[in-house]
Amino acid sequence: MTKRVKIKTPPGVCMVAFECDEAIWLEIIDVKKELQGHGLGSQSLRLLQTYAAAVRKPVLLTPVPRTDKDGPALKRFYERAGFKLLPDGDMEWSTR
Repeated sequence: MTKRVKIKTPPGVCMVAFECDEAIWLEIIDVKKELQGHGLGSQSLRLLQTYAAAVRKPVLLTPVPRTDKDGPALKRFYERAGFKLLPDGDMEWSTR
């Protein structure tokens, strides 16, 4: 069974994640352009990670940059948050 994870994010942040039996899938985390660079995305991601740790599930995502030049920065963002790159290109964060 899949359900939407409801996390209260700061104003200006949109985050959509779904919980299934084995993991939590982060579909999107988006911060309004004028609010970027102030830690709101990181703060929102930590809230999701806290929830995932409480239910003992990994967080998975497929990093999709807005433009080709955004790709390396997006990957670094998730790596700083503890995500690891998987062979298929997805990324995973886990407390295990």
